[in-house]
This record gives sequence, structure tokens and C-alpha cells, in this order.
Amino acid sequence: MSNNITSEVIFEATNKHDEGQGKPPQISTSDTNKYCAYFENEFSEQFIFVYDYDEHSGTLWLSKKGWENPISVVDGKAQNAGLRPFEKTWLKGCWNVITAVEERRNHIQKLLKEGPAVSTPSVSSSHEETRASMGHLYDFLATTEFSPDCTKQEFVTGWTNLIEMGKQLKKEKMVDRK
Repeated sequence: MSNNITSEVIFEATNKHDEGQGKPPQISTSDTNKYCAYFENEFSEQFIFVYDYDEHSGTLWLSKKGWENPISVVDGKAQNAGLRPFEKTWLKGCWNVITAVEERRNHIQKLLKEGPAVSTPSVSSSHEETRASMGHLYDFLATTEFSPDCTKQEFVTGWTNLIEMGKQLKKEKMVDRK
């Protein structure tokens, strides 16, 4: 995958309403702290939803209500918007995505603040101390999206062996330098 990001437009929606509905909002998806979604129903009514993760607020624009009359969305509901069942389903889907992303962001923030309760094995750590440290690391990782794809025993054994091999190589290097 290339790291060269282009600014090509990948989706574009054209306003299907006359000037009487007001000027539609100009929404950019370049802000990664915002979730943006578009929906058009069978009557060509258009809906734009934007959720700001930093502000914890959602805004819905509806062509049928006039583009210049945004509606606040709270807990996945747009009060007094007069949404039909399919439109409510679309908005609920958007809200489900937002909720999942916010839960993940909160979990990551918590992990960053707390950090793992794992001591790093040192060169002088015993075999059992290293195994215990790796067991704690496994337990911590198992609560995150970085959960190891192996059993705890495989993880502890593999990492303990690798660390101890590194310790041995380090000792041998020290001997060679003398």
C-alpha cells in the first residue's frame, strides 16, 4: 500500500433542490475527528449527518426542512425532524458507528493513561520473574485490540525464551569484549 495520499474526490453529491431550500452545507471529510454520512431517499430528499467526536455532538441537515436549518441529533435521535422509518434506520446506523468508535477511543485513552501494569524484565531477572512479567503483559494485551493470537502459555514461553536468548547473547558479547 502506498503512503502517497491524494486529494481526489471519491464521492460527490449534487444538490437536487432549488434555491428555496437554501444553500446546502459544504462538508469536508478531511477532519478525522468528524464522522460524515449522506443519505438520499426514494423521493430525492437528501440528508447529511456530521458528528464531531471532540464536541460529542451530531448535526443533521435535511433538504426537505431547508438546508440552512440544521437539526441537533442526541442519542441517535433528531428531534422534530419528521424522519420516515428508513431515514431513522439510516441515522441509527450512523449512531451505532459513532458509539463504537467513541467506546474504542475511550478505551485507548484509558489504556494510555493507565499503561500496562507490567514490569519489563531486566538482564538480572530470573526465569520465573520473566515468565511472570510476560504473563502480566499477555493479560494486559488480551484486554485490548492487540490481543495475542495464541494461548497465554504459548505467549509466555515464546517471549520468555526470546528474552532469555537475548540475555545470553548479551552476556556472550560482554565476554567477547574482555
